[in-house]
Amino acid sequence: MSNRQSDKSKFVLWATILALFACAGVLFHFWHKWDYEMSSMAAVGDAAAPIVGIFSLLAVGVALWTVEIQKAALKQQSKHQDAAMTLQRQALEEQEKHILEQQKATQIQLALQQKDFDERRRQDKNAVLRAAYIPFIVELNELADVMQHYQTRMSNLGFNIEDLPSGKFKKMWQQIDAVQKRVKLAAVNVRFTETGTERTALLFELHGRPFRAPAEDVPSPTTLQLWNDVLAYRVLKLKVDIQAVELSLHNELLEQSVVNRAANISVVVRSIEILKARAEAAEVKIDADEAAYLRKH
Repeated sequence: MSNRQSDKSKFVLWATILALFACAGVLFHFWHKWDYEMSSMAAVGDAAAPIVGIFSLLAVGVALWTVEIQKAALKQQSKHQDAAMTLQRQALEEQEKHILEQQKATQIQLALQQKDFDERRRQDKNAVLRAAYIPFIVELNELADVMQHYQTRMSNLGFNIEDLPSGKFKKMWQQIDAVQKRVKLAAVNVRFTETGTERTALLFELHGRPFRAPAEDVPSPTTLQLWNDVLAYRVLKLKVDIQAVELSLHNELLEQSVVNRAANISVVVRSIEILKARAEAAEVKIDADEAAYLRKH
């Protein structure tokens, strides 16, 4: 639109200029024809003056029209520039929005990846703990069973082993010793994979002091009763510690807090204290008796 108006204004301007030159040429022609007589030229000039004035006014009008057209063109150009800037701003806003959406999607993806990594790491850790603790707990339970079996057998015999077949008493202790060795071996893997300070403290309680056999080949009923006091404490303490380890593993592997809700927990603790006192007193007497026996033999 503006280009068409500009072309029209240029055409009218040049046409007016040519008309002025044409008038000037006509005046010069008559002036030359009349041998440059000023009086004749004055008459022609007076006659042509209105025409020249009209063309001059037309030239001024065309000039003013051209200015208005240029102003309109500039206004239209400014409008186009504003529209272009608006479109560019909208495009930048859309681009910024798209970048923010990409950042949000990236953060979500990273969070999911971190969650997946943490889950895999937890599963790997749990697999290591299970691989180490399952054999260890199995051997601990076996140790508790074989010690309790020995305790029950001695109690049924009235702590008198003279009626046992030859070598039976020694074989029973060999069974206990064999299981204790397996517990010690399984504990090696546990120590290398342990991460809980609570269970680390329990490990020594579970396998730190092996239960040794009596020094005498055929212990007296009194000696066997003393060993029974030691064994009663060891078996109960072992079972309580196994339960504590299992509870701690359950809390860590499942990542949830589970407390020991046994109704008689206070009774168990009190029983352990009583049996521990008896066991310590019995061990002092056993050590003294064995020292005296070894001096004689």
